Amino acid sequence: METLSTLLEECRARNMAASTIKAYRRTWIQFFAWTTAEGYDVAGLPPAAAKAYAQEALQGRGVSSAMQFHAGMSFLYGHLQAANPFAGMGPGTPLRPPIRPPEAATLAKLLSHLSAARSDYFGHLVYHLALCIGFTGIRRIASLRLCDLRRAEGGLVTHLNVGRWVPCAPAVSETLSEWLSFLESIKGARLRRGDRTALAFIGSPLVFPGKSGSEPSNNSINRRLAAACAAAQISALTTNTLRHAAAAQVLASGKSLKSLQATIGHASLSTTRRYARRLQAQ
Repeated sequence: METLSTLLEECRARNMAASTIKAYRRTWIQFFAWTTAEGYDVAGLPPAAAKAYAQEALQGRGVSSAMQFHAGMSFLYGHLQAANPFAGMGPGTPLRPPIRPPEAATLAKLLSHLSAARSDYFGHLVYHLALCIGFTGIRRIASLRLCDLRRAEGGLVTHLNVGRWVPCAPAVSETLSEWLSFLESIKGARLRRGDRTALAFIGSPLVFPGKSGSEPSNNSINRRLAAACAAAQISALTTNTLRHAAAAQVLASGKSLKSLQATIGHASLSTTRRYARRLQAQ
């Protein structure tokens, strides 16, 4: 289906998690099959028919599945630029506990210990990644490609998560420039040593390649963060906690929800609104 292919391409362009795309795809395939069998026009689906379909589709499913179903339908009708007949049918779950981003002093201690632990390649990588996540809030920054960065007057610019080229914050531009210089020196050293994985590493399109050139796992990054937190004698921080810190900075600066959505990379503004409420409830 052309509509399904276009929807999936849009999901990938927004850097959605693979699990989310898979769930959306399953939801849309089942929905398109039902509307075709029943003879309904997707863009003009009557609310009564939508309600009946949602009740049948969500029977026996939990709150999380229901929220994902409604998020998928919201994305679909946003793409079609049509009224969403499923609007207002959400599971109505209560607000989850407040999000508590780390204090500035705690974050500074973590970065200080990560900086001191740069005795190997991965130590350097995690230090620069943590800085980038803490300032940008981008979930999938480990997926950042070299082609997603350009040098411009005043520093680096990127279009990751926002669909257009925008300046990096000075701290992000500085740490990325430092990292890229280090990366080039490592590439040269590995090529001279003739490592087995050197060619894959050197040819990797990623800004932050793992030792074999592939994307480093979130678990491996979080293990390094946990070790640094233990050494600094602070509560454990993860990549997700660093995202919260970046989001809190956006809200504290008085910027709009749209700005927060662009920072965090949510597909839906309603998701960002719930996220902001949890941040502000602390």
